[in-house]
Amino acid sequence: MHWLLIETSGKVGQLALAEGNQIRVETHLDQAQKHARDLAPQVQRMLKELGWQPGQIDAVLVSLGPGSYTGLRVGLISAKVFAWSVGCRLLGLPTFEVLAWQARSLSSTWQVIEDAQQQRLYVQSFHIPSAPEGPRALDAMTVQPVANWLESGSNENQNSHPEGWVIGPGLPLVHDRLPSHRRIAPSHLWKPQLTAMLELGQLRLATGQSDSPRALEPLYFRSSSAEEQWKKLGR
Repeated sequence: MHWLLIETSGKVGQLALAEGNQIRVETHLDQAQKHARDLAPQVQRMLKELGWQPGQIDAVLVSLGPGSYTGLRVGLISAKVFAWSVGCRLLGLPTFEVLAWQARSLSSTWQVIEDAQQQRLYVQSFHIPSAPEGPRALDAMTVQPVANWLESGSNENQNSHPEGWVIGPGLPLVHDRLPSHRRIAPSHLWKPQLTAMLELGQLRLATGQSDSPRALEPLYFRSSSAEEQWKKLGR
């Protein structure tokens, strides 16, 4: 199979084309987050580099978040338009599931965190079964003040709890303040990796999962900062 991968949950977007289990070409989008300007031309450039036609893509994998609101919107609409126009399969992958999956060799249970702005964190825990079933959520995603999350994990008994291991793009906010018993993933795993995205996407598609371009939506879980400020003004 030929794959197009679109990961735009973070400040630096990632794109890749893959064939089978191998990523053939990948690129990063401009750090100024000009995703709307750069994404389509970069996909076109990668296709040309490999000599592929758009119609050769069998499936598009796209990150759903949580993460950058603008990045997720641009990434998802690009994935939906591409899948719709060429008639290929589309699969949205929650970013936290990708993060838990890519660290499964270190632990079967992970608490994933991401910056939710204004000193808050997105938080969710996952278990990865021994059979290749993909991550299973242990709880619903929540948005917590950073101070509350740090306090809840300060008990040393948490060391044996699934939440003892931590991963995710939110770690730069808290890793210097974590108690010594909290175990964290190596820093190169804090952000979602395209290889893990491809592996999880292959697993999900093999079980018959796919999404409708009309129905798929990003995982925001809260209003944007601009929307929250607007509400405070009573607008």
